[in-house]
Amino acid sequence: MKGSDKVPLTNSDTYPGLLMAFELAEQGKSDRQVAMSLNAVGYRTAGNQGNRPISKDKVGGMLTNIFYLGYLSNGNGSPIKAKHEPFIGHELFEAVQKQRRKNLKSTHKHSIQGKTIYSLTGITWCW
Repeated sequence: MKGSDKVPLTNSDTYPGLLMAFELAEQGKSDRQVAMSLNAVGYRTAGNQGNRPISKDKVGGMLTNIFYLGYLSNGNGSPIKAKHEPFIGHELFEAVQKQRRKNLKSTHKHSIQGKTIYSLTGITWCW
């Protein structure tokens, strides 16, 4: 939402969800797990297509968006300082980016729901 000067402000209804998403991601939760947690407590997307459940793709976009640090992209990939104050601390944002890189480097895929579980499931992986 925007203030009277048209500068973005935090929305008291959705800001706790933003913090929750970043904190869960910092703890190592996947985008899917973060989306499921946000949906479980009632958060939904707000856009021109109406209120819908939050997807893992929306979470991924949110967790990598420099807008929450108080920056905008200039279109060439370089950030420029925006007029609004940061919504997320730089330390938290960087911790989330580090954890996301760590999750991508995982040597195995996480178990898919509904997949058959065997005696060595979760202990050994095929390369």
